[in-house]
Amino acid sequence: MNDTRELYYFGENQPLVECSICQSPDRSSRHVILRFQDGREAEKSYTLKNPEDLVGIEEIFDADEVRIEKETGTQKEYGTIILGIYGESYTHISFDSVEETKSHNQSEQDNPITRP
Repeated sequence: MNDTRELYYFGENQPLVECSICQSPDRSSRHVILRFQDGREAEKSYTLKNPEDLVGIEEIFDADEVRIEKETGTQKEYGTIILGIYGESYTHISFDSVEETKSHNQSEQDNPITRP
């Protein structure tokens, strides 16, 4: 039996501010970048790599909750990261890996340091 372990959770107080789908120039791989507001103006970004497909990804814009989970108790080598999108319905997309790519304050982003 396969179980899941929650890696990241985002609810109504942590809205999605960006969803980007990227592809390598040679079209050999794709990844999705998600950026969430994480309270007190901080933002967190996650890169989910090599989706099995992206059917239903648009549901993320109206989601009540978003969860990134790791499938455990499986023999699969790939596709064990699950992006769960909870709203009027449930949608999930499998990825090979996830990494937190950056975390910063919004005020730092809005006021970059410029050099002459």
